[in-house]
Amino acid sequence: MLSDPRVKEEMLSLANETEAVGIKLGVIQLGDFKIDNFFSLSESKLAKHEPSMPQDFRAGKPLEIHRIIEVVIMLAELKDVEISIPTVHSVHRRLIKKIKK
Repeated sequence: MLSDPRVKEEMLSLANETEAVGIKLGVIQLGDFKIDNFFSLSESKLAKHEPSMPQDFRAGKPLEIHRIIEVVIMLAELKDVEISIPTVHSVHRRLIKKIKK
C-alpha cells in the first residue's frame, strides 16, 4: 500500500488527524506516535503482511470499521474535542459505500 504515493499521503493524513484527537483528549502528546517509524517498519518488516480488513472484505466478512474508524469520529465530535477530521470522514464514507455494494 505504501508504494502508492496517494495511499501513503492519505495514511499520513489519517495518522495526523487521529493523533490530533488523542492530543486534544490528553491521552497522548505531540510526537508520541512517530509516523515515519511506522512507515519504515511497514515498508521493511511488514511489506508482505496484508492487514485483516482487506482480507475480511474479500472473504465477505463484516469489517471492524466501528473499532478502527468510527471511534475516532465519535471522539473527535465530543464537546471538549470538536476537531475537524476530513480524511477520516472521507475514508469512512468510502468504506461504507464499499460495504453496501
